[in-house]
Amino acid sequence: MKSTTQKFTAMPVFIKFKYPNFNGATVVNQLRHNGFDANMIKFNAKERATDFYYISLHERFNLTLKDHQLTKTSGAHTEILQATLKEVIDQTLAANTSPVVSELPPFIGGFLGYFGYDYARYANPVLPQHPKDPYDLNDADLSFVDQILTFDHHQQTAYLIQLVSIEDYETQKVGIIQQLEQLKTQLLTMPQILPPTFKLTQPFQMYFDHDSFEKRVNLAKQHVYDGDIFQLILANQQHAKMAGSLLGIGKDFFKKNPTPYQFYYKHGDYEAIGASPETLVTKLGDTLFTYPLAGTRRRGHTEAEEAKFMQELRTDPKEISEHNMLVDLGRNDLGRVSAFGTVKVTRLRELLKFAQVMHIGSTIESQVDPSKSSMAIVAA
Repeated sequence: MKSTTQKFTAMPVFIKFKYPNFNGATVVNQLRHNGFDANMIKFNAKERATDFYYISLHERFNLTLKDHQLTKTSGAHTEILQATLKEVIDQTLAANTSPVVSELPPFIGGFLGYFGYDYARYANPVLPQHPKDPYDLNDADLSFVDQILTFDHHQQTAYLIQLVSIEDYETQKVGIIQQLEQLKTQLLTMPQILPPTFKLTQPFQMYFDHDSFEKRVNLAKQHVYDGDIFQLILANQQHAKMAGSLLGIGKDFFKKNPTPYQFYYKHGDYEAIGASPETLVTKLGDTLFTYPLAGTRRRGHTEAEEAKFMQELRTDPKEISEHNMLVDLGRNDLGRVSAFGTVKVTRLRELLKFAQVMHIGSTIESQVDPSKSSMAIVAA
């Protein structure tokens, strides 16, 4: 071990075990009831043909970015950092590099959280730097997780993993394994807990009324005609007021939306739950993947209607043109952070079916430029 770990700064200590009747939302609810700040991401690893559930068990510290102010919180200590988010994340990851262990899932610890939509302005200074923010949300909210529960759906196997510094690995390994075994026993014997309450106290309503939204649609179309933009996703958000916790609908929500990507995240007074078929970018080893997804129809109520929608997606000039544009954009984005000549489209315009909708999907792969950090990939 010593001869193979000298270039690394951290090592994973882990145990694996069978976890009967695992359900991600249920486990998060149980953990939170027992005092853990548990958050979850479910990710479909297409390259391994399985779903991985990642549930945080211990967060070393948290980073929040709001209007160019970066705040670090560790326990009861909070400080304003002068460095950029990119600098802090790059430094933290460099100080926690670990070897690839073939029997472990791809993610064994690191940053878990979100980059908000408006984070794009940090990577592209041309964008407005002080956008309106009616919900007063952070631009980014990320926690560094050094202890994690992972579940491999295909193997029906769970892993408890803790990252430890290379200097402490030999002296702390046995003690950490004992702690993980105790945690395993706790996980497997936790009683069933009723989900927290959740209810709407004000019904959903559109952010823009019909006339206001129509004006924005026409303005967006004019920008396309003028050559200012290729495409604009103009959303009319629905908003409501609620009481309780979104975790109260977690189990049913994930069951009714069995998409490749699901998440539950709570930090402070911010809480989010979601399910999506789309993953922006994935890095496995030295390989990058992005998955353009454009062209949508709902699932048919009958076989004839299903076949009709499938044929529309495969032949509609607008859908094909939009998808081809996103493939080109994806190739260009990966090209900015990849070794020259390695960007390839490995799957083109495949029909992908999900519980509620069907999409046209493609896969683009490349070999990462070794000089590019994870945050450079996010910025691209």
